[in-house]
Amino acid sequence: MGKRLGFASTDTPAGPPQGKAKAVIQIWLAGGPPHLDTFDPKPEAGYDYCGPLNKPIQTNVNGIMINELLPELAKQADKYSIIRGMTHGNNSHETAAYMVQTGHDSSDRLVYPSIGAVVSLFKGYDAGYRGLVPPYIVLTEPLGRFSEDGFLGPRYKAFATGATRRGSLSRSRESWRKGFPPATRRNGAT
Repeated sequence: MGKRLGFASTDTPAGPPQGKAKAVIQIWLAGGPPHLDTFDPKPEAGYDYCGPLNKPIQTNVNGIMINELLPELAKQADKYSIIRGMTHGNNSHETAAYMVQTGHDSSDRLVYPSIGAVVSLFKGYDAGYRGLVPPYIVLTEPLGRFSEDGFLGPRYKAFATGATRRGSLSRSRESWRKGFPPATRRNGAT
């Protein structure tokens, strides 16, 4: 019937699309700058909403603008994805993070694997990965239940570097708006 309507034949299933990605770099900014100060600027909302960061810059992708403090990322926007239309109905940060990382509610008795553990399953050791760097790495300490291996087992658990969240990876909103990390300010540099 598909041929009669001008569509491609559905006689043989096409199968899943073959992805080309070899790795995923997910930047999870727990306690990091808010979306409107980074990848979802809203300068038309006014100063009361967006504060002094109201001059977003054009990226190398037509129609996509990001924060003015991210010029190098603006040059590479065709290499990453921005998800701006995501929501959930949970006001608890850890529970909501679990939902986002696993796709499941944390009230289930079963502990589901995080997205990193799932990528490790499909692209890691069982898929022929032989690199020296583990297939799933957390640059700080695991952040609650949502960075777990879940029912997949410890083979897919993240390798945690153990860096603290108080170091240079974490920035206060005030220091972000001033454009340099808190460690720089504490050391007297301007």
